[in-house]
Amino acid sequence: PQSNEETKSNESQYFIKSFVTSHSLVISEIHKLVDANFLPPDLFDHLRELLGKDLADDYQQFLGHDLYKKFVQVEHYATQPVKLKDYRIFRVLGRGAFGAVSAVQKLDTHAIFAMKEMGKKQVKMNQSEWMVINEKKVLSKMNSPFVLN
Repeated sequence: PQSNEETKSNESQYFIKSFVTSHSLVISEIHKLVDANFLPPDLFDHLRELLGKDLADDYQQFLGHDLYKKFVQVEHYATQPVKLKDYRIFRVLGRGAFGAVSAVQKLDTHAIFAMKEMGKKQVKMNQSEWMVINEKKVLSKMNSPFVLN
């Protein structure tokens, strides 16, 4: 059996071949104009119009598909800012010089994370802003499933 990617690739190739075959006259006219170095601003307008007609039914079906709806929801979710109220704090896992690390759970996904809290007063009092900034830079450059940016 074919994988999902192979099936999609075959369907794409079939669509392209059938489109090129059914509209080969328009495409050959475009080739002639390009070969003659004559490139009018509306060169692809007719081809775009034909493609739009061919895709109109498929596009409406695509917009109504559950996977497209899920994609739109995920994209919207990704743009939402992260707030403290989105998490439930379980308990403190450890304490350090500037604050504590707590176990938290994201309320909507129930995923468990460790959240580091730092007191601004402690950091400023010890004049350690540079340490906090460096730590943030290092953590943001890490490519690890255990560190979120």
